[in-house]
Amino acid sequence: MKPVKMTMVYFPIVLVLCQVLSNLLSFVWWDGYIAAAFYLNHFFGVNVLFAFFMLAFTYWFKFCAVSRYSAWAEVLFAINFLIVQEDNLYNIMFQVIVGTLALLLTLRYFVNRFPLCSIALIWTFLISVAKKQSCSKGLDLWENRTYQTIKSQHYERGT
Repeated sequence: MKPVKMTMVYFPIVLVLCQVLSNLLSFVWWDGYIAAAFYLNHFFGVNVLFAFFMLAFTYWFKFCAVSRYSAWAEVLFAINFLIVQEDNLYNIMFQVIVGTLALLLTLRYFVNRFPLCSIALIWTFLISVAKKQSCSKGLDLWENRTYQTIKSQHYERGT
């Protein structure tokens, strides 16, 4: 049951990531993108009904909340495709910007929801180093934050 749950939770995130990467392909290799656009859009693109179903899914099942921003991005992609039905620069830029923003918001939600997960620990370390602009001072700040998080989680559970 756990693999099914994990697939349900992370499917919107993986879908948005693949859409952003396939749209970034247009900036790197336009001829290849044009040749593969039909297949990429049909494989990674979603229709409006499925996008709304996926969004409802993230609200209905609380364990899918981590994918909520990606599901919103899918709804925006689907509505955008109803309005702009061609692969022009504006459409591709819209999808890249919205998809990247959704992935960043998903990362922020994940880090706040699961602060002791390895991804969250790496992210908070990078933020600490960027804030202090020094690796050693950033490491000290990160250790202090991690210690405080562990301490608060420990007292929260009452153990």
